[in-house]
Amino acid sequence: MQPERSVTHNPFFNTQLVIQNTPRNELVLEGLQLEPMEPGMLAAKFDLSLVVAELDTGLAGTFVYSSDLFDASTIAGMAERLKQILREASGSSDAAASEATPVTGQLVNAFTAALE
Repeated sequence: MQPERSVTHNPFFNTQLVIQNTPRNELVLEGLQLEPMEPGMLAAKFDLSLVVAELDTGLAGTFVYSSDLFDASTIAGMAERLKQILREASGSSDAAASEATPVTGQLVNAFTAALE
């Protein structure tokens, strides 16, 4: 096999999932007042990325995507489907993972269809 090479594409993968679950510690430097900055608009390094962060109130996620491949309505639909899948998979927050309701094939198919 000799696949065609291109510098415009990552040779290993086109999608990524990033989970930010490291606690944020306040940085204290003598004589300076510091405050965190939000990153603002992110440039897509891959076709599709999902960045998830743990907050005190739960999880927050952001899709970063190539606008050449996806439009905002497609990503919004994927986000809604993913939320539905996670709600169905988790069932109850008090339930053990082994007791979670199985995710229906219909939901998974709807989510993956949005990627095509």
